[in-house]
Amino acid sequence: MDETGAATGVIVDVEDRMDDLRSGEIIRDVHARLGTGFEHFWVFDEFGDKLLPIAEVTDMESGRVLQVESTEPCMLFYTGMYTSDELARENGDAFGKYRAFCCETHRYPNGPNINGSPGSITKANEPFKSKTVFRILF
Repeated sequence: MDETGAATGVIVDVEDRMDDLRSGEIIRDVHARLGTGFEHFWVFDEFGDKLLPIAEVTDMESGRVLQVESTEPCMLFYTGMYTSDELARENGDAFGKYRAFCCETHRYPNGPNINGSPGSITKANEPFKSKTVFRILF
C-alpha cells in the first residue's frame, strides 16, 4: 500500500511472517501475535478458468468446515476488526469486533492502475467470467 492506502502492486512473500496461514493456524492466536485482526489481501500463485482451492476454515468446536474455491487471483480475509461492538440485532445478539469473518475473492485492488494486473478491466461487449464456490461441510 502507498501512503494513501492504495495498493501498489508490490507483492510481499508471506514466508516466515506471522500472517502466513498456509499451514493452518488458530485465528485467535494469530490475532494475539498481530495485536489486531485481519484485513489481509492474498495474491495466489495460480488462478485461471479452473476452480482452485484457496481457503479452508475449520471450527474446532463444531467440526464445521468452510472450503473456498475460486478462479479469482486474490482474496481478502477480514475478521471484523473495524466492526463496532455497539452493533446488535433486534434480539440483542451482538455483532461486534472479531465475531465473524469473510473470504472475499476478487481481482487486484486498484488493479486498473497496476501494470500486469490480471483481468482488472473488462471492455464493452467483452464477457466477464468469475466463479467462487463456498462449501460448508458438517
